[in-house]
Amino acid sequence: MAVAVALLVAGCAGATGEPTTTAPADTASAAPAAGASAAVKPSRMPREQVEADFLFATEGMGAEALRFVRRDDAHMHSCMIDGVLATPEVRGRAELLKIVERLRLRGWRSDAVVTPDEDGVQTVAKRGGWLMFIGVGPVPEQFKAQVGANRGALAVGGTADTCGAQ
Repeated sequence: MAVAVALLVAGCAGATGEPTTTAPADTASAAPAAGASAAVKPSRMPREQVEADFLFATEGMGAEALRFVRRDDAHMHSCMIDGVLATPEVRGRAELLKIVERLRLRGWRSDAVVTPDEDGVQTVAKRGGWLMFIGVGPVPEQFKAQVGANRGALAVGGTADTCGAQ
């Protein structure tokens, strides 16, 4: 779960700033209305909506909410997302598929192919021009002191298709 290792470093230490936690958006207003996705250009979905969707999908998995890294560069902050969440237990395929199902309620697409790697499992989800990787697994040994009694980690990371455009 290479994604989780990189994100745990960023989430615990702060990549270019402090990790932030965004309050979840109102579920009813944040969910896309029927036909609304056609009115919004895919590459225009704001970062705040992505964060709200992932907060919704991961709610209750840990003692705290998913924490997002804040970047100093405004353009990069608007088109890249990294987040991490320490979990009491090591999560696996079943929990990852629950996250994917909750994301589908928000309009995300995923083929739900769960790929195991050396440290956990991961999958991919897409929506509104965003490509997000989601991974769960054990806390890497070098970060165990930073997460207390938590044994697992959930990491998300991805970019918008406009990230290279300035």
